[in-house]
Parts: sequence; structure tokens; C-alpha cells
Amino acid sequence: LVYWIDEMRSAILQVDPTALVSVGFFQPHGPNASRIGDPRISVTEPAIWQSAADFIDLHAYPGFELNLEQYVENYGLNSMQEKPVIMGEFGGEVSRFASVTQAAQRFTRWQIESCAHGFDGWLFWTWDTQEQPDFFNAKMENGLIAQALSPALRHDPCEFGENLPQNMAAGKPVSASRALPDQPASNAVDEIFDTIWNSGAGPVQSVEIDLGGTVRVTSIRLTVSQYPEGTTIHQVWAGLDSNSLVLVHTFNGFTQDLDILDFTPPEPLSSVRVIRIVTTESPSWVAWREIEVVGWDDG
Repeated sequence: LVYWIDEMRSAILQVDPTALVSVGFFQPHGPNASRIGDPRISVTEPAIWQSAADFIDLHAYPGFELNLEQYVENYGLNSMQEKPVIMGEFGGEVSRFASVTQAAQRFTRWQIESCAHGFDGWLFWTWDTQEQPDFFNAKMENGLIAQALSPALRHDPCEFGENLPQNMAAGKPVSASRALPDQPASNAVDEIFDTIWNSGAGPVQSVEIDLGGTVRVTSIRLTVSQYPEGTTIHQVWAGLDSNSLVLVHTFNGFTQDLDILDFTPPEPLSSVRVIRIVTTESPSWVAWREIEVVGWDDG
């Protein structure tokens, strides 16, 4: 592979000595299990570290089976600094996000997180085309994604812009009343749609998130993992610590797997550090795909 890249680059430079030559990849199958059932082989580490390519193009999509740290490990990126690396494709399937707003927040966080791993540039798939309606484009809903990613509005790609809410629960410490060994509470805040926290039991069960500091909460969004479907009751509690929680909302109604439960208070909730979700009624083992707490640092 390194020989092929170097020979191709040499041939291109004979035609245009000013050219920059890149090579692009989707993620290898391991060491973190990925692209299961896809027979195509992708070997990236030698291309990154040994080839003469002027820059490397790696593809990494949030919401699938890997988080960004696992993508980086599979690629063998190892905080490459000597050679530019771009994320030549990132984006998301419409079915994996509750809304364009949620997707814009996730893509922004993904971009920011990638800076620490050595990524130097980004190309969103896609910006304004319509031929893949199952994927977001950046111009949907008056350009919410475009605004979140635009360098004209967010000057530093490695920082959140002003007034841009984010999922404050992502990756934060979480505990639960109980959990199956292979479906821990941390799965509820890993921002991966296909992983779940599963208590392994029926109600009453709870999951609690420490946001790591006080937050001004604009919405709380719960992605349901449930079988069988049926009537459920979920309480949302919020406060400064576990001993001062206040009931701020109750979801009561018919739910099924993949439903989105969204609570947006009339006014943002201030000085919130702990969020607890308590399920008191459900025909299913209590579980969540994702729990998102959208807002800003409070102060």
C-alpha cells in the first residue's frame, strides 16, 4: 500500500509538480469491532506514518458503532502531527438523530473532539446535495448544521461558538439503580445510538448523571429503548446535587423503541448539576439509548 501511494504520488507530480496528493480511507475492522460483514480491507497505519502522501483523508461518522477515540485507535492515527490529516467525510444518517438541531450539536462536538486527536480539517457529507435523503445535508432547516460548522460563525473549529448549546451529559459520570454487565449506565451518555443502558429489570429503576458543574438547561431529550411497547411513566428530576433534586417533568403515555421524549422548560433551568431519570411504570426492562441534557455552562 505504501509503495502504491508513493508511486501514484510520483506519477502525479510528474504531470503537476505543484499538486498535493492525498489518499482516503474508511475505518479498519479492528481492534474495535467495526464494519462487521463488510469484506473490504482497509489498512491505514502504514499509509499515515510511512507513505509520502502529502495529507491523509480519514472518514469518521458519529452515531454508528464506534466513538471517535475508537475510530482513531482503528486508524492507528496516534496523534499524528507531522503530516496533515483531514476528516474527509463526517455527517450522519437522519434516522439516528431526533432532529436537525440535535444533529448539529453532535457534529459540532465531534469536530471539536477530533482536534485533540490530530485532525486538521473537515469536510461535511454533504453540504447541499439531495441525492442521499437518508443523510443530513448542512442546508436543512434553514442551514442549522451549516451555521454550527461554518468558520464564518464559529471561528475556531476546536471550540464551541458563543450561544451554541451543547449536550452537557456526553461522557459525564453516570450511575444507575442496576445494569446488565454488557450494557452499563455509561452507554446512555456515549452519544452512540446503537448502545443502550439496560437495567435488566422492570420498574422502579433510575439513572443519574453528574454534569460536572452547574449547567443552564434548555432541554432534556431521552431516546427510548423499549420492548414490548406500552404505557410508561418517566420522571425527570434536576438539582444541584443528589440530595436537592426537584421533579421538573413527567412523561406519561404510550412509548415504543426509538421514540424521542423531549422536555423543553418554558424558561431554562439554572444551576443544575445532577439529572436523574426515574421510571416508575413500563412493560419493559428499563433502558435508554441516549440521555441528552442540552444547555450551557452556568456562568
